[in-house]
Amino acid sequence: MITSCWNLNETVAHLIGWAEQFRDEIKFLLKTKDQTFPWHISSKNNWTDFNDKNVEKYQSSDLWELINIIEQINEEIINMIRENKDTDQLNIKHEIRYYGKFSPVTITQMIKMKAHHEWEHIKQIKEKMY
Repeated sequence: MITSCWNLNETVAHLIGWAEQFRDEIKFLLKTKDQTFPWHISSKNNWTDFNDKNVEKYQSSDLWELINIIEQINEEIINMIRENKDTDQLNIKHEIRYYGKFSPVTITQMIKMKAHHEWEHIKQIKEKMY
């Protein structure tokens, strides 16, 4: 087990769910400049249900499939950032409900939060695997 409830594949599936959330949210914000993103997470910040759905969604995938999925999502995010790097879109602040104390945030700050979240799980994986 990597966390108290997830093995390696489930932990990566969890990261994929959040990467999808970020990608879809960034895509929506860049396209519409609208703060009313259609949340994947319930309005009560029920992260447990959100996480469980993502783990279930990818439970039949092997580790290499999961790694390919998250790499593809991250590449999509990188491409969106590249395409907008010379605009002010990356610095516009958006009210993001599930960030709580971190809201409002820019897309750049969202990317930093994503990286921090992934790094925390990578540290867990490293501690359990080595």
